[in-house]
Amino acid sequence: MVNQVVLDYLKKYSGSYKLEDLKKKIISSGYSEYEVEEAIVVLGLRQARGAEKIREDSRKSYSTWLKIAAICGILVFAFSIIGNFFQGVKSVFSVLLVLAVISSIVFYSGFFILGKKYKKGMIKVMSIIFILMLVLMIVGSLLLIIFSKQIVVPAMGSLSGKLGTGFDVANIVNLVIEALASYLLILISFLLVMIVLGILFGVGIVKLKENVKLAKLTGIFYIIGYASLIIGIGALALLVAHILAIVMMFKASKLA
Repeated sequence: MVNQVVLDYLKKYSGSYKLEDLKKKIISSGYSEYEVEEAIVVLGLRQARGAEKIREDSRKSYSTWLKIAAICGILVFAFSIIGNFFQGVKSVFSVLLVLAVISSIVFYSGFFILGKKYKKGMIKVMSIIFILMLVLMIVGSLLLIIFSKQIVVPAMGSLSGKLGTGFDVANIVNLVIEALASYLLILISFLLVMIVLGILFGVGIVKLKENVKLAKLTGIFYIIGYASLIIGIGALALLVAHILAIVMMFKASKLA
């Protein structure tokens, strides 16, 4: 069925502006190229050439990307499991960690694709937030490596020299306690933010229930997982949610 909003917009402005300019404007507002072409054909502004081809290309593009996202969801598992065996080998573990994060970014992009296809704004926004957090994680890890090499090591050497010359140990203990308290505060704050964002992420997935199979069940498990993240059941629920999400994307790719 032709999109009425697109149809009305073209009907109103087609006599005043170039058709291609109007097409670019509508697509930049979030509508698909197929919706625009369909409305153009209905209004008789152009023949139906290529409209079906555009629709088919769009469908294939969605399908392919959802399959890639689902595969990356499996790779997250693989890299995480393998990484446990190489925790003592820092270089290998770091590479596996980066690969797991990159795979997670592609995996979460699958949720964005579903939100875009079915016009569900909440899951689009939440998936972008999660992707940005993962990008920041990579950047933060790299900065931490640089920081530890260029600042922490020299600082520890200087500290050792001061201790050797009778530096006040009580001050050192106080500094360590303050640092640990600050770290704990940041950790708790980050955890609370993750819980809120995770619950909203789950709600966004549930909103796909009318369009995507397993969306409701997957979203519920994400909500339970993040809501109970502080206790052990949260991790288990998130594991189940991740598996369901992979299956959900594979199923959605067949219907895209």
